[in-house]
Amino acid sequence: MPFGLRNGPAIFQRVMQSVLAPYLWLFCLVYIDDIVVFLTSYEEHIGHLDKVLQAVEDAGITLSPSKCHLFYPSIILLGHKVSHLGLSTHQEKVHVISDLDIPRSVAQLQTFLGMAVYFSAFIPYYADHARPLFELTRKGRAWTWDADHQEAFDSIRTALQQAPVLGHPVQGLSYRLYTDTSVAALGCALQQVQPIAVCDLDGTNAYKKLCAAFDEGRPPPKLINQMDKEFDDFTIPGEWSFSFDDTLIPVERVIAYWSRTFKAAELNYSVTEKEALAAKEGLVKFQPFIEGEKILLITDHSALQWAKTYKNTNCRLASWGAVFSAYKPGLRIIHRPGRVHSNVDPLS
Repeated sequence: MPFGLRNGPAIFQRVMQSVLAPYLWLFCLVYIDDIVVFLTSYEEHIGHLDKVLQAVEDAGITLSPSKCHLFYPSIILLGHKVSHLGLSTHQEKVHVISDLDIPRSVAQLQTFLGMAVYFSAFIPYYADHARPLFELTRKGRAWTWDADHQEAFDSIRTALQQAPVLGHPVQGLSYRLYTDTSVAALGCALQQVQPIAVCDLDGTNAYKKLCAAFDEGRPPPKLINQMDKEFDDFTIPGEWSFSFDDTLIPVERVIAYWSRTFKAAELNYSVTEKEALAAKEGLVKFQPFIEGEKILLITDHSALQWAKTYKNTNCRLASWGAVFSAYKPGLRIIHRPGRVHSNVDPLS
């Protein structure tokens, strides 16, 4: 296929999906010319790799040996590091962003924001960080770089350097969707309680707590809070497994962060409308993850507990209530006081 065709990528993707159709999402993924074969068992991986290579050969497609990376525990894919633990930032790209000089023009600032927004799912309060910078790019705005802009610029770079590892969604486990708003923005955090081997927590504060409990002969400590007995589908192990490192511990992991600033009209909404908007936007944004699963929506605005059954003359709330009702009975909305809602408050 020659380069430059407008429909080239779509056709290439369709051909590759047709070639690998029997194996897609079972042990193989494909994005245009990137093919990923994955599994936890080495023996099965060999067999699956052979099937994929045979399908590619039968289709008359050739692969470049220099671009083939076999038996890697992690790979760089589409600008992210992918491993069994989840997605993390590509450190080389993060270093490039961190080393950028202070923007001297709107064009340079737009370049920085374009690079940073690609990793916004790793930054828990990206909308609030970037708001002063985006305002500086508005048409007709005079260029003035002051302390607020410098603080926003530095905070984004710092947040990228401290970005967490985003967990892979686990099908069949319930989700926790945290939402909140501020005067100028709304934010959401999609999280999931997943069983993680102790060895994979090495280097974290949780690992230190587990080591201390094991050395002192105590059972595994509780690392997460139970929100709802009906929706929480995890149990704290009462004892260690045969191997300390292989003991599975329930850990609440971040799947993705998302936030945005309010539009001009949304700034005039009431507090309840803003909170309902944040919840609705979170459900829509993360629909590919949460549809068909149990969802615990956690908010610090108590009125949202009745969002699925809003009965009033406010057309805006009524229409959003229809979105909440679409997730019945898998959606439950609970209230959490603002003083302990810290994992989402910074989003906005």
